[in-house]
Amino acid sequence: MEVDFKLPSLDILKQDTPDLQSSLKEFQEALNTCGQKLTPLIEKSQAGEIPSMAGGSSYLEMKYNLMISYCQFLSFYLLLKIEGAANIDKHPVVKRLLYVKTMFEKLKPLDVKL
Repeated sequence: MEVDFKLPSLDILKQDTPDLQSSLKEFQEALNTCGQKLTPLIEKSQAGEIPSMAGGSSYLEMKYNLMISYCQFLSFYLLLKIEGAANIDKHPVVKRLLYVKTMFEKLKPLDVKL
């Protein structure tokens, strides 16, 4: 007996979870920030190619780690959404996502200075 597992179409997912597309976009942007912006800066800083600023390297590493944590929390949130978890808004991962987003907002003035 063959069992045919069909994944739900993207249209069904969009109807069931309207914020899925925006969350996926946020996830992709966060990964791109880590891979294309922060990682090269950290590597250049560690290699001495960028003039050293007091705490600049550790700030970049902290920002990278915060961004990776955000990606982890967001991927788990997306998994819960796709699986159709009940009361996802009350799940602890939502509080973590809000905390990390708040941290990003608080770090914006430092980003501008660096």
